[in-house]
Amino acid sequence: MSIPLQIVSYNEKENTCSPSQEELLLRAARRLCEYFEYCTALPTANMHRDIVIDWLSDGFEEDMLHICIAETARAPRPTWRYLEAIVRHCRTDKTFTVDEWNERDVHWRRGYSSRKEKYNAPLPL
Repeated sequence: MSIPLQIVSYNEKENTCSPSQEELLLRAARRLCEYFEYCTALPTANMHRDIVIDWLSDGFEEDMLHICIAETARAPRPTWRYLEAIVRHCRTDKTFTVDEWNERDVHWRRGYSSRKEKYNAPLPL
């Protein structure tokens, strides 16, 4: 038996309802799943939404996950597993925000260009 999420919290002073943290996470997860479907033309299931909620709860920014989905869509064969691998690498590198991603990307590209120069250097005769 699952416990239902509290969808809204009631503010007696202002006589209004505002979404709870769970509802905000659920909305963000739905947006991200829809974005994944849009970018990859692949369907998502409820379990994918739950995985995205876990990622958001772990501290990933929604915009950061948008970047991960966009990177997945650029893959020759984009899949949900490919997205999970990107997020797993981000977690390992402690890359949870867009700023951290951009910094990581700059370092990676700098390292890539030096590796490229090394391998494209003329061969000794």
